[in-house]
Amino acid sequence: DNPAGFASVMVLSLPFVLYFLDSTNRQIKNTALLIGAIICIATIMSGSRTGLLALLILCILYIIKRHRTYFAKIAAWKKIVILCSFAAILAGLYFTKKDSADGRILIWKCAFEMIREKPVFGHGYKSFRAEYMLYQARYFEENPESNFGVLADNVKHPFNEFLLLIVEFGIIAFLILLLLAASLIRSYLKNKNKESFVLILCLAAVFIFSCFSYPFQYPFTWLIVGFCISYLSSTLYNYQERSPNKFRIFKHAVALLSIVLLSFNMKNMYYDRKWNQAINQIKHGTTKELLSEYENLHTHFHNNPFFLYNYAALLNNMRYWDNSAEIIRSCEIYLNDYDIQMLRGDNYKKRHHLMQAKVCFELASQMCPGKFAPLFELVNVYDSINQPIRAKELADHIINMQVKVPSATITAIKMRMIKRVEAE
Repeated sequence: DNPAGFASVMVLSLPFVLYFLDSTNRQIKNTALLIGAIICIATIMSGSRTGLLALLILCILYIIKRHRTYFAKIAAWKKIVILCSFAAILAGLYFTKKDSADGRILIWKCAFEMIREKPVFGHGYKSFRAEYMLYQARYFEENPESNFGVLADNVKHPFNEFLLLIVEFGIIAFLILLLLAASLIRSYLKNKNKESFVLILCLAAVFIFSCFSYPFQYPFTWLIVGFCISYLSSTLYNYQERSPNKFRIFKHAVALLSIVLLSFNMKNMYYDRKWNQAINQIKHGTTKELLSEYENLHTHFHNNPFFLYNYAALLNNMRYWDNSAEIIRSCEIYLNDYDIQMLRGDNYKKRHHLMQAKVCFELASQMCPGKFAPLFELVNVYDSINQPIRAKELADHIINMQVKVPSATITAIKMRMIKRVEAE
């Protein structure tokens, strides 16, 4: 998986470790130094550029806070050198994985198109993964010579939590978030101390990760953010000075809600385990019993796009193409990407609905112009509908296409296209 999840856990833990560096107890201080060193080394070894950036900024903020007097007296030329060094590090992080960084620019451009169409209230909850790839396909349809073509891939998150918020819930939701941020900053300024500074550092790390990754996909981030907000807001409204009895009803409500959520999660864990067992059975071959198991699971996972895709692929493999097409249609409501269109096209092709298959493969190719599989399928479709000239043009294009990640499959496709062209 993307190392950003691991890196976010490391970096969000660091401010709590830094808190103990001021301890007068030497043993506690040395332990904090050791744990801090482990966190830094682990983050560096993870290779997460966002993690490295957040780590660097947190360390700078902590050092400036601790040695504020020294930095106030530092010469101007030294400050310029420090800023230039920081800029050089940022440039290094960009050029380390330039293609990945450029790919995110494409994602953000298409995401802004989604925002432009519905700016106020957004497209709705989880609409990004259901609609984004259609906007990416439209971009490449309008810009067929774009250099982003070879970088384009399946996208389920814009690698920016703020963009995701605006796409799905609009500018209104973003303004509410800004008001929350302003109240937290006001709380910190009203009650500056070691504890509040640590929490502000945590929220700063979350902000950095949110700009370039998807930290809120991980429960740890929600836990830390909830803790930071609850503490900072309590200092603003002086909740800690009020009688605990006034919050007895609230405490009971939280306990009851926790029990409900635990029960809900236990149910989900049970069905997740059943699905995992079913997936493991596929390795030993598909059977009628396995299909019956999926039919039973469908009742629970009817709105889970990843289960629906898995189920549709199983039905396709077992030659139930009509049923597979029906499941794919329900999946498209929640997720519509390259893989969905390729499976949908394969269902049409095997039912000999070649013109519908052609539309699906063309859409898949527009979503990810650097992919070879949809073009290969289109060559076969053009041959089947007696359009040899168009098939040859595509075969020549495949032969000359740039390969992003070499693989045996791509090599085999290129070899087949070469043989096809030479045979004419």
